[in-house]
Amino acid sequence: MIFALFGTNPYPFTRLADWLDKLAREEGHDIEAQTGSTPALAHCRSFDFASYATIRAKMESAETIVAQGGYGSCLDALHLGRKLIIVPRRPEFGESRDNQAELSSYLAEHSEAIVADTYEALRQALATVGKKHARARTLPEAYGSQVGAVINDFLGGLKV
Repeated sequence: MIFALFGTNPYPFTRLADWLDKLAREEGHDIEAQTGSTPALAHCRSFDFASYATIRAKMESAETIVAQGGYGSCLDALHLGRKLIIVPRRPEFGESRDNQAELSSYLAEHSEAIVADTYEALRQALATVGKKHARARTLPEAYGSQVGAVINDFLGGLKV
């Protein structure tokens, strides 16, 4: 099962919703999605918001997680050792006020995730995840603080 996380961002993420619906409809993927502020999906099981415990349980039962590029979604997927595909929200599409591309690119460069910026990239990522890109592994509890330090260092180096 693929579990998709749209996060709690107040902006709709219709680009990802459309892609997931198409993947479920045309390729038969079993997808459940936490859609947040995005309308419910037509061809996937979906819900808007749930408790952290519920989200975490769904992540644990998923083989692959497709997530928006927020820190919390990515860290939880990595901590659980799930295969992670990130579709970063883009401010220029009205999906977010912040740019999720930096964190997404960093995780991809370090082979922690696959980034998919187009429908075709997402389709290909689902076909290859676990074969050569993302590593499914369980991270130690301390990993969260290590990732946080890396992200803080990375963000501190950005020119604003």
